[in-house]
Amino acid sequence: MGDFGTLKPELDFRDFNSTGQIIHTGIARIYEPTPLSEEDSLPPINTQGSIPAIIPPSHFCSVTSLIQRCQLEPQVPPLWSGIVKGSMGFVFGPAKSGKTVWCETFGMSIAARMEKFWGRPLDSLQVNGVLFISMEEHWEHRAMRNQRQLSSIGIMDGQDFPYMVVKPSFPRYMTGKKDWETLEATISDSEADLVFIDSFTRLEIDEIEKSKVANRVLSRLKELAMKLKITLVIIHHSSKITDQPLGLATMAGSRVVGQEADFILGINRLSNGTRYFKEVSTRYTQESELVTTFTIGDDFLVTQKKEVTESSLFRPVDHRENSGNQELVFRTIQELQEECGVVKTSELIARLHGKLQKTVIYSYLNNLEEEGLIDRSQKGVIIL
Repeated sequence: MGDFGTLKPELDFRDFNSTGQIIHTGIARIYEPTPLSEEDSLPPINTQGSIPAIIPPSHFCSVTSLIQRCQLEPQVPPLWSGIVKGSMGFVFGPAKSGKTVWCETFGMSIAARMEKFWGRPLDSLQVNGVLFISMEEHWEHRAMRNQRQLSSIGIMDGQDFPYMVVKPSFPRYMTGKKDWETLEATISDSEADLVFIDSFTRLEIDEIEKSKVANRVLSRLKELAMKLKITLVIIHHSSKITDQPLGLATMAGSRVVGQEADFILGINRLSNGTRYFKEVSTRYTQESELVTTFTIGDDFLVTQKKEVTESSLFRPVDHRENSGNQELVFRTIQELQEECGVVKTSELIARLHGKLQKTVIYSYLNNLEEEGLIDRSQKGVIIL
């Protein structure tokens, strides 16, 4: 059988990086066909005057060459905590734990060009615009909450505020190709580069916990994020947990989700009312060993309280104490703050006179302080 071709001079493939410098990407060899003998039964690959067959460049290189290319690219600092520009990840937790409100507060803090969020550096100038895609909540309820949030932040005219939401006409579920096209077009038209989706389960009508289903949805999301060059934060539910620490195992569809996510942030709410935030997994930074307790105010913004170990929030319950009475103490503190602004311990004791003994009230105050719900660093004063 005759030769397929003769080796000709090589072609040097080059490309440009984002800074305009030439990058060597590979070499292709060109083979020019030679006439086949009469006994050859295979038809010729190329006929006279046709374009020679080109062997594409290989898809591997040395690690040092890739490092060198990376060094020529602009360095991108973290946006906040384990969230890096262009990454995709999740904020998850049990129902009614505060996931949506936490994401709204975080997104609005970026749109307001704040330099810190919960005491950590916030590089909000990386983001041109924020888009919050809500597919679970009725738009009127969301709009009323957003109005109180913006008012508290000090945004009176939100027309030029770079925080956008979807209209009521946006699909409530991704049921097919048309809905996914709507999702892509909405993000693209908004020109937002930080996008929140609430929630993951609304992106598929089948059971999202199944590996094949989750894989399919995550692949589409990853491609979408890369194509549109956005940072994508997806709100997701945990498995049914009560008073349990947050971890990958408590996240619905955890095996598949954990593999694809660049960051996984957890929001938990315990039966005693304690809410906390946890870095469960981050690809580009070291997770903090501490969790952050927080509260949600009447303005529907999350307020950081203190950093504690997660285990300290799950100490054994003293059954001699009445959790209902502790809730009574906490509610009374909230009432006094609304009435007076500053809550004095003496006023709390006077308000609860006849209901709880003084020593019992102090015991509950110690518990609330350990859980990060109150601050008593100032003598005689209780701060929420």
